[in-house]
Amino acid sequence: MKASTLLARAEQRQIMRTFARRVRGRRRALGIPLLTLSQRTGISRNTLYAIEQGTRKNVTLATVITLATALRCSVFNLLVDSPWAV
Repeated sequence: MKASTLLARAEQRQIMRTFARRVRGRRRALGIPLLTLSQRTGISRNTLYAIEQGTRKNVTLATVITLATALRCSVFNLLVDSPWAV
């Protein structure tokens, strides 16, 4: 396997870990139960749980945008591990 492919996979895993941590953290900071977020977004509770645990591998852009809207933050805030992402 090419080194560039391994690097890309490592970067994808890091983005998914960041995304999982930020979704969970933002939801908790807003005091929104998982079931309520599920009802607001139309995303099943099991899928949301998998996203927050980092076990959901393929999350669509539409899902990321839906979550950002429901969590009242930007897509950037959910995807980027940065001091400017709140």
